[in-house]
Amino acid sequence: MEETNKKIEEIKKRILLKRRRKIRIFINLILLGIILYSFFFIKMKTLQFLWASGIFEIKEIKIYPENMSYIREMLELEKDKNLLFLDIENLMEKINFISEVEGCKITKKFPSTIEINLILRKPWAILKYNEKEFLIDKNGVILNNERENLTGLLYIYGIKVNEKENKVEENEKVNVLVEFEKWYNYFNIGNFFKLKKVDISDLNKIEISDGEKSIFFSKENIKIKLEKLVIVLKNLNNNFEYIDTRFKNFYIKY
Repeated sequence: MEETNKKIEEIKKRILLKRRRKIRIFINLILLGIILYSFFFIKMKTLQFLWASGIFEIKEIKIYPENMSYIREMLELEKDKNLLFLDIENLMEKINFISEVEGCKITKKFPSTIEINLILRKPWAILKYNEKEFLIDKNGVILNNERENLTGLLYIYGIKVNEKENKVEENEKVNVLVEFEKWYNYFNIGNFFKLKKVDISDLNKIEISDGEKSIFFSKENIKIKLEKLVIVLKNLNNNFEYIDTRFKNFYIKY
């Protein structure tokens, strides 16, 4: 009998402990709910205060280089907007959509200034297509044709342009010319042959010209061809009409 009573007492204690645990869990959940509600309530009120407050209103917009300040209108970036809640990612997306811009860095200068530093694409060549001229960079991106100081740029023929979308269609040809320019500069071929224009209509017959004489290439083995060409040019003293490097032994027309 005594043993039975002990078991009953143990069962009662277990039941009581379970009830206490449930009560503690319930109270803790209520407290957690109150804390979370208080946190979000305070956060909401704080955000409302900061949104309405004039402390973080944009009062100054700095754009570098300064000659690109016209993009302020394109970005619809106005003063008096709240700097704290300005969407930097969205703003960068708009800026990178501008063809002249290669990249940018945007800095919030609290309490009221935003600074935009632009990395501009560098004009590389003038592409002639359908009797029109398109200024492009080394990635084949078409730039604004109204830029200054464009003298001395290379003229390129034979690359198609999608005029509706305003973009170069044959990027492979652009890549070939970038590779060519790399080794042209590396071997200092400009000391013997001043490159002015390129016709790359046919990748198997690329013609470079200084305005009077021509040199023919294909897209293969550009480095090897140019390394050999510089030796040939040193010995020719410009006394040739054209050189065809597509043969194992260069063909030279005097």
